[in-house]
Amino acid sequence: SSTYANEYSLSGSEVFTLMMPNYMGGGASVDFSKNKSQLADLIRQNVAGQVSPDQIDKVVSQQMGMTLYRGMQPFVGVPIYLGIILWLLFFVGCQIVPGRNKWWLASATVVSILIAMGDATFFGKLMFSVLPFYNKFRAVSMALGLSQWAIAALAMLGLYQLLTQRDDLPRLRKSVLIAAGTVAGLMLLGYLLSGDLAGKNDKDLQQVIQLIKDARRDMLATDLMRSLFYLAAGTAVLLVFLSGRLKPAITAWIIIALVGIDHIVVSKRSLTSDDFTDSDDAITEVQPNKADLEIMADTSGVFRVLDISRGNPLTNSMASAFHQNVGGYHAARLMIYQELIDSILYEPNRYPNVLNMLNVRYVVNSPDSKMANPNALGNAWFVKTVRVVPDADTEMQTLRTLNTADEVVMQKKYADMLGGFTPNFDSTATIRLTNYVPDHLTYEYSANTDQLAVFSEIYYPESKGWHLYLDGKRLPGIAKADYVLRAAKLPAGQNRRLDMKFEPASHTTGNTLSLVGSAATLVLSALAVFLTVRSGGSFAPPQSLPDEPWPGSKPAGPTTPVVRTRDNRRKK
Repeated sequence: SSTYANEYSLSGSEVFTLMMPNYMGGGASVDFSKNKSQLADLIRQNVAGQVSPDQIDKVVSQQMGMTLYRGMQPFVGVPIYLGIILWLLFFVGCQIVPGRNKWWLASATVVSILIAMGDATFFGKLMFSVLPFYNKFRAVSMALGLSQWAIAALAMLGLYQLLTQRDDLPRLRKSVLIAAGTVAGLMLLGYLLSGDLAGKNDKDLQQVIQLIKDARRDMLATDLMRSLFYLAAGTAVLLVFLSGRLKPAITAWIIIALVGIDHIVVSKRSLTSDDFTDSDDAITEVQPNKADLEIMADTSGVFRVLDISRGNPLTNSMASAFHQNVGGYHAARLMIYQELIDSILYEPNRYPNVLNMLNVRYVVNSPDSKMANPNALGNAWFVKTVRVVPDADTEMQTLRTLNTADEVVMQKKYADMLGGFTPNFDSTATIRLTNYVPDHLTYEYSANTDQLAVFSEIYYPESKGWHLYLDGKRLPGIAKADYVLRAAKLPAGQNRRLDMKFEPASHTTGNTLSLVGSAATLVLSALAVFLTVRSGGSFAPPQSLPDEPWPGSKPAGPTTPVVRTRDNRRKK
């Protein structure tokens, strides 16, 4: 849906964080432990008796990060900041870089920012409607990765032109002043559009709303003044250079230093010394605990684990270091599994039937104890009956009370893939997993009559690459069952081999094209080197910045005239 695809987007004025990082109140990962606002003091007072003294700063930082952000995204870890001096040089480049480069770089910047703004703009809505696969995005703000590169590229081209051009000095000065005015104007516009600094979640914080707004206002004003300072510093350096008082190389190094300092200062807001871990400590952090070791000692087959000892099992991925984890975290889960989490797995204890079908053999309650689940259904099993429902909502509702050991629920469109098949359950039938590789599962089964097998593997369409092979021959018909699992009708037989392989055509085609492209690049590169050497040519040395003062500028002291000859060598 459009809402889901644009959930993480720079809606409205949030785009000004690209110039003033704390424009929207920062983010959840920003370090507020040293914040001196009245809001921070209030939070410190409230948590003083609830947590240990060494944890107070951490708790204050977390609560401030969640409270102060006022944008429309569900949450923001760190606001995206591109660098104010890069913006200055970008707008300089838009004016003085010759040729086509500036046009496609500037266009890429504008387009990527509009995409990152999602459905807040007509362009974002249009892209969602007409651009293939656009609706597969989870965070359209990822498009800012392109603008980060394009702005930096055009900024560096602009700086290079500024440092190497030898004519039309008034035009260069004008371009710097126009660029500085443009950036300053955009920041002041953002400040004016900030309004009353209200956030979408403020309705739940009315008791301290004024303290929250005061803290946001202080952060915004501080960032505005900070960005204006760096903008003035960068502009001054360029104007001093254009007056002939700085050499090009020195000017370049000063600009590089200013850009570096600007980004380092902002980065340290979220990446502090406390975030760095000694390598030995990092290794220690991922060591298995007693419960992990006991579970790892169980080598009887492939199974999953639900670990609630490390916090929320659906966001903490530490258990995945040791087990096949029913929870964990990934920024792009399959939608059907995310829907199962949102509807059922967020309360796993209420729905043991779902844990059984997910083959959860152990539940870890604490680092020192585990609980075995004897009702886990294994990697695959045969069912007695099929419940057919009209849609996904009914399927999810039915799953809550379904006896997953004996029954399976399927939407009608998937049940139709079975051709009206009704299982004639064979109580003596068996099916077991004999080999497990994530993209190639091998089973062996025996049954006196045709059976319906359910596999404890997350469903993915056959058209996307999952295929069944019975005794080496393709067997079509992997259906979606129990909302997230796979099911298939299996013909009768004894000791039959069943292979489930992931063979996406896109992967095969992509690998082939990648190999052909890499081989062609190597061949053409070798050919270019060979032809250059055979023709007696040589590779041009890299260009360097001139170190002479600008023509017509006043030298800093006595100089020796320089005469250029036709072969470009200096002679005194």
